[in-house]
Order: sequence, then structure tokens, then C-alpha cells
Amino acid sequence: MPASPPPNVLLIVADDLPRNILGAYGAQHGLLPELDGLARRGLTFDSAYTVAPLCTPSRYALLTGSYASRGARDRTEDGQRNPARQVDFQVFLSHHKGAPPTHTVAQLLRGHGYVTGLIGKYHVGHSLQAADCGIGENGKSGAAHQPFVRASLLEDSKQRYTQSCQTIGNQSCMSASIRRHAGFDHVADVYYDNDALTFYAHQPEWMAHEALRFVRSARKRQKPFFLWMAPSLTHSPADIAHQLLSEPRFGPAGCGSEEEASAEVIAAFKAGARRTRASVLSRLSKAKLLCSRNSTEWRICPDEKLPSSSTLLHAEPWLPAGWFLDPGVAGAGRRAGLATSVALAAWLDASLAPLFAEVEHGKNGTDTAPQQTLTIFTSDHGPYFAGKGHAYEAGVRVPFIAHWFNGPASPGGRTIETRVTHLDVLPTLARLVGGAASTTTSMALAEGEGRAIESLLGDRESARQPSESSTPLFIEVGFSRSVVLNGYKLMVHLLPPSMATDALCRSIHGIKLPAVQNLSKASKIKFMYDVRDRHPQHHCDRVQLYDLAADPAEQRNLAAAQPERVETMRRLVLGHVKAVEAVASGT
Repeated sequence: MPASPPPNVLLIVADDLPRNILGAYGAQHGLLPELDGLARRGLTFDSAYTVAPLCTPSRYALLTGSYASRGARDRTEDGQRNPARQVDFQVFLSHHKGAPPTHTVAQLLRGHGYVTGLIGKYHVGHSLQAADCGIGENGKSGAAHQPFVRASLLEDSKQRYTQSCQTIGNQSCMSASIRRHAGFDHVADVYYDNDALTFYAHQPEWMAHEALRFVRSARKRQKPFFLWMAPSLTHSPADIAHQLLSEPRFGPAGCGSEEEASAEVIAAFKAGARRTRASVLSRLSKAKLLCSRNSTEWRICPDEKLPSSSTLLHAEPWLPAGWFLDPGVAGAGRRAGLATSVALAAWLDASLAPLFAEVEHGKNGTDTAPQQTLTIFTSDHGPYFAGKGHAYEAGVRVPFIAHWFNGPASPGGRTIETRVTHLDVLPTLARLVGGAASTTTSMALAEGEGRAIESLLGDRESARQPSESSTPLFIEVGFSRSVVLNGYKLMVHLLPPSMATDALCRSIHGIKLPAVQNLSKASKIKFMYDVRDRHPQHHCDRVQLYDLAADPAEQRNLAAAQPERVETMRRLVLGHVKAVEAVASGT
């Protein structure tokens, strides 16, 4: 019998999305029917982690199957050697002289005959400079690209939105640069990073439109596809009502597509996008998340008119309800922040409907049956209002939902307790395509930084195994390194000699933040300071030990009471730093 064709892979990486607003994780608002349906038909992983609770390092780990400190900046600063590299927004695929090349999941699958695509937010890989606009399709310099413009040069958010055509020149150079460094065949609708978001506006309908084009093109060529779909939602800008009422844009930044399109095609796209936005507005209004200011303007309802926090977000032991009810911590407007995240997620959910329908029912060439497609939905890290940027549980717990469209028959709606991390995606896909011994991924696979998720490969017995508490899980952010082992978490802040002792209290684990008094009341960065209020006794301690079973919200530092456990786990942390950075340096 002929071998079964390789399955397609759709990996959706949401931005800042709280897992607790999904029905699969207990939320009761019912505003996310597509994602809730995906969970009912598939698997929900209850113990899923990012290994770095910031956008760039988390995406690096997911893309490469390796810890982000491999690509972080060198440890030498002002002539002094830092205890560890700083894992922040400066994490690159190609960074260290003499380091072995960093390989990606896109390169792995392309080597097995897949056509690979990235659509949406990238925010990992290498520092994009104006010179990158000279990189051509074949990776050589000299190709003509439009002038490079950083969106951050535009004066304010409204100007960035209305004049974002100034940044359209970024698309060609960004796409070529990503193809060159990360190994994607097709790159479209790029949001390169946070500072220079190409559009400063969410365009999920156009992103879905591009995804459909990619999927259909791969099927027409009768090739399996791997699509990294990275929506900008639920990250800022958060003016959800204004954006839902705005005119949909056709093409990157609404400045026209890279190819000619007929008026009929443009009109059809805009009409469909308007219907999507109108349905989301109606849904949010009925759920009492949006209130009308007048006949033409809407806004997120004030706290007193919103549903309860327990409706918007399902509290968990490591994310207690009191954090959103206690005025001493949450303050006015916190429920509105939850409502905004739910509203942005509802927009994302609606925009995914056409893609899910295509994946489930579309056919490849002359095939009579739809193709198998493994769909994985996750987020880069915990939300800004819960613990983004910190190694506490609220910052590193992420949603992870997987479903086989037309794949191996298995009971849907199951919850898997086995711990998984973003590092596990690459080895899982390597196993899926028979590439466990692939030379392009041998480094990550051999070192065991991730392991295949057996429950996605048809091993039902492994799906019943308990969480792998005896296997160390390392978490990296800033100069902080943490390890989770046997139900305990040790957090060690390896600050450089040049950093003052109190710097830990003025930063997110060693990553400098603007002074809180200089931030607006609604600033997401201001909410990140709330993490200190949620861990008031020990946030500034350089060494923190928590019993996650007895104290899941991490309120009682046991480091002084259990020095032997601290020492044992500290050796693991320092061994991790040495091993990962040695490989990164090519030694």
C-alpha cells in the first residue's frame, strides 16, 4: 500500500492571550466558539508552559526547540563577566561569533518536503536594520526594496494608524530577511516586533485571507504545508471598539496588495471583514462588554457595568480571584482590562473561522478526501495583567490545545495532565515526519531540551501519565533563572555586578522598565508593576523557593527554611546556564 501523505501542520501562536479566558480552561462567557470547539474536538493540555515569559525569547524557543539564552547577548558587559546572559527582547537566531547555526522548525519541515509559511507577528530572530532592505529573494544583496521606515518614528498611535502606509516598505525587506534567517518559503502580513509594528492596527481578517491563500496554494501544488500563524491579538493596541468600527484594509497596511486585485475582489474581502466585525460587535454588546457612548461610538463598559471577573476569567490556584477583586491590588479599571482581553480574543476567534473551515474540508488537488491537519493553538506567554515578564506561574502558564482535523480517530474533549512546554513542539513535529535523526535538529533533540508529545502521536497511554514532576523545567527571563522540580520552584536572580541590589525591585526580573510615575494610568507596562504587589513579601529576594502544591500563588518564600533543597536546585540552575551557553558559544 502507498505510504500515507504527510499531515499538514497549522501552528497558531496568539499574543498575550490569557489561557483562563478560554472555555477549555473554565471560562464561562462563551464568546470564543471556534477555539472552544477546537478544544471539544481535541486535546487540552492543562500543564502547558512557556520557558520564557516574554514575546521574543518565548517565540525563539518555540521556533527552534532551544532555550532562548542560546541566542541572548553575551555575558561580558563593560569588561565584567555577568553570571548569565540577559534573556530579553534581544534574542537572535544568528548572534554569537563562532556559535553553531541555530535551526528552526520551518527548516526541519522544509527538508521533508513541506512548503512553509509565516503570517503575522515574528518578533524573533535577528535585529532588523535598514541595511536588511538590501537583502533579495535569494539572500544576496542588491535587490531593490522600498525605503525602510520604523513605525515608531511616527508621532502618536493615531498617526501610526492613519499613516501606516509610510511603513509599507518594511514588508518587502522584512519578508526577505525572515525567509533568509528562519527558513520560511512564504512570509506575509509581517508584524516584525512591538516597537515597529508595521501597521499599528490589528488586521485579523486580512491575516486570515493571506493564510487561506497560502493553504490553497500548497494544496494546488499537492504539497504538505506548515503554517506558523501568529496573530497580533490580544496584544495592544487595545482600542477594540474603535478598530471594529474602522474600515477593513485590503493588503498589508491597507496600502494595496503586492499584486493587482480587481475591484470585485477587494469589495468582496471588505464586505466579509465588515460582517465579521459587525458580528463581533453584536456579540460583545449582548455580553455587556461594550457600551455605546453615542449612536456611532462604543467603548469597553466601565467596571460597574461589566460581568463579574469570574465570568470573564476562570480563577486558578496560581491566579486567585482576589487578585482581580481586592482594590489594594487590582484597583479601578482592572475588570475593564480583563474585558478588553476577552473582547480582543473574541475578534481573533471570529477571524479564525474561515481558516478552520478550510483546513477541515479543503482537499489537495484531485484527492477525494480532505487532508489530515494537526492544529495546535497556544500563546507566547501569560497576559500582561497576570505575570508577563516574570517567572511566576501566572507568567509562564499558557494555553495549549491540539486537534487532528481528519486525523487519527480519538476521543475528543480530553484534558491531558502531562506537562508540555513550547520546547516540545519541534521534536514532536520531527517525530511526526520521521525526522528524529535529522541533522538539522540533532543539536536540540540530542540535548533533550524538548521531548515529543506522545499524546499527539497516537500514544494514548502516555496521555494518562501524570505530570513529569521529576524532570527539571527551566525558565529564563532577564537575568532570572528558575527550575521547577518535584513540585518546587527555585527562582535565582543572577544580576550582573554593575546592577544595584535594588534594581530587581525596579524591573521585571532584571529588565529595566520606565519609572512607574512616567506611565499613563492605562499603560500595560504599569500593570506589569502589579506583579510586585501580588508578591509583596519576596518579589525583591534574589533567591526564592516555592512549594507549588501548597502555595501555588507563590506567596511564601521557603528558601531560608530549606537550604539543602535550595542548594540542590541551585546547582541545577547553574549547570543549565553553563551547558546552554557553552553550546551557544560553540564550545
